[in-house]
Amino acid sequence: MFKQRRRFVNFLLCFMVCLFISITINGIVKDGSTDEGWKHIAKEDGVIPVVIMKNYVFEQQNITIKAGETVRWLNLEGSHTTTSGTSCTPDGVWNSGYLQVGQTYDVTFDTPGTYSYYCTPHCAMGMTGTVTVLESAANNPKPDIQINGYDSDVTITPQDEANVTIYLDAGDKYGQNVDYWVLAKTPNGWYHMAAKGNWFPTYGVSAQGQLSGFDWFTVLQKSGLPLGTYEFYFGVDTNMNGIKDEELFYDSIALTVSESAISGKDLFQNNCSRCHGTDASGLKGPNIQGKTKEDIDRAIATVPPMNTLSVLTDEERQAIADYLSTFVK
Repeated sequence: MFKQRRRFVNFLLCFMVCLFISITINGIVKDGSTDEGWKHIAKEDGVIPVVIMKNYVFEQQNITIKAGETVRWLNLEGSHTTTSGTSCTPDGVWNSGYLQVGQTYDVTFDTPGTYSYYCTPHCAMGMTGTVTVLESAANNPKPDIQINGYDSDVTITPQDEANVTIYLDAGDKYGQNVDYWVLAKTPNGWYHMAAKGNWFPTYGVSAQGQLSGFDWFTVLQKSGLPLGTYEFYFGVDTNMNGIKDEELFYDSIALTVSESAISGKDLFQNNCSRCHGTDASGLKGPNIQGKTKEDIDRAIATVPPMNTLSVLTDEERQAIADYLSTFVK
């Protein structure tokens, strides 16, 4: 449960370092002229948090860490111990023995809980403290699914293309045997993607094997979809049995195909392609692939030939920006 280590530091060297130079740890520079440089070292930078022992008190008396992290006690004055227990009575979990000036003592805490401790010769004077150990946050798999580069629900016309892409961060479960699920609930029922990117009109597992992360890739790229709402799912579960189990990590997104949806492609072709080309790469005007609605608003307000497009609504301008974004995804 605990790993304990006692370090003996040469006092003269420690004193000279603390008095005359700055201490640099993992890129953090601390003022070495006082002990303040020790006790405020950031845990998130991979540096051990330090409890200072001086003036008959523990500075950082009550400290909170995560399971698996280490606490270091550093004695800067007199002779002290860090001894686990309550009411000045040891419980045998750890005991540094007497630490002289410049000596340190480490304890690594693997089990969540609250641990009380005290200094043996000065407990009656109130030299006590606690270490609270929290559960380590699990780094679970993080599936992500997008349509046309968006995480939120998308609406297109039947003429527009739907580009469904997936991404996976394997997290701490890398290498475990898993079921992969790529599913679509369509107006005509369930479909699942199987090997080689083929879709089949059944509900089923897409693949099985060891969990491995991957960058964005396309699982469906299609225009002419029938009208209706489509729900796309991408997930993994950690019991490789071809059945969707309780420990399932997934993401989902909805696609609506509607005749009334504003077509950014049509708006662009009708209003912008004469200057910027049918693929927005530039003709008389510059390349505008990937430009945002804010870029479009700015151009309409400041570039005279663009003033004629001021009649476009915010929704129409956004639709054009959505279409331009497809060239850089």
